[in-house]
This record gives sequence, C-alpha cells and structure tokens, in this order.
Amino acid sequence: MDVNEEIVTIYLKRIKKWFYITDIPYKVTGKKGGKNYGNIDILASDLENMVYDIEVKYRSAYYAGESDLKGLADQLSRKERTKKIKGFMPGNKKIKISRIIVTTKEYLGKSEENRKGKEREIKKILENKGIKKVSFWYFNDLIRELEKNIDIKGRYNTQFEQTVRLLKKLR
Repeated sequence: MDVNEEIVTIYLKRIKKWFYITDIPYKVTGKKGGKNYGNIDILASDLENMVYDIEVKYRSAYYAGESDLKGLADQLSRKERTKKIKGFMPGNKKIKISRIIVTTKEYLGKSEENRKGKEREIKKILENKGIKKVSFWYFNDLIRELEKNIDIKGRYNTQFEQTVRLLKKLR
C-alpha cells in the first residue's frame, strides 16, 4: 500500500468508521485473450452493508486527459473486478457496490467547472457500463478533515498521523 492509499484508510478508520481491505489482486483477460492482473486499491464496507470499491488516483502535477478518464472507467467496470468484490461477500446475492474515486482536485481540473465536467464525463461512461453509484473524494478535503481530527496529544500508530501531529505542534 502506498502513502496515498494509507491516507485514505486512515480517513476510513478515523472519520467514516468503515471496515476495509487493501490491495486485492484479480486476474484480467484482455480483448485479445491475454492474461494480466488488476488490483482493487481498497474495498470497504460501512455499517449498513454498502460495499465501496475505492480507487486511489494521485499524480502530483498531473492532469487527467480523455484517455485517462476512459481508462479509469474501464478499470472500474471490469467484470473480473466486480466478480472479485462479490467473492468477498458470499451468500449476499444483492450486494450493493458503490465506486469512489479518490484523487486531487487538480487531477480532474484546476477550476471547479472543469472538475465537475470531468466528474460528469466519468459518471456517464460508467453509467453506460451499468455502474450507477459513483462518487469523488479529494485529498485536498480528506487531509484537512484528518488534520482537524488528529489531536496533538495522543498515540498515533502510523507515520502519517505522527507527521500531522508534529506539524500541528510546530505551528
């Protein structure tokens, strides 16, 4: 798990109070029959049995183009991915899966108008593939919320939480 995924899992644990599993590999069959592997970054569940397929996309000064959006939608809509998720919930045939894309605001567009346009574009592509529940979370907001939630005093078990505590103390 990379640091970006770790930030999201800390958010899930501290703020959302969700259960989660990370780095779930699955086999993928390409259009020409070739085999490869995909990876579910984070699979989470809330206390109402909604399952969340969380894809973390972070590129520090990178702006998503049209091919990136299509690739992301293709990745989230793979049959193999959904089958793997459902395999974690045996006996629950009517499992509800929501997709969450976590990235920076800059990745989808510096202006809110551009960002909202890209969100609509991704949602439309996924809706055409039968995926209706899609939401976007932004590191810009998650990190601020975590910073408010992490107290200067206390015991924090991750490097990220310790770093936030130290930075708050130095201010």
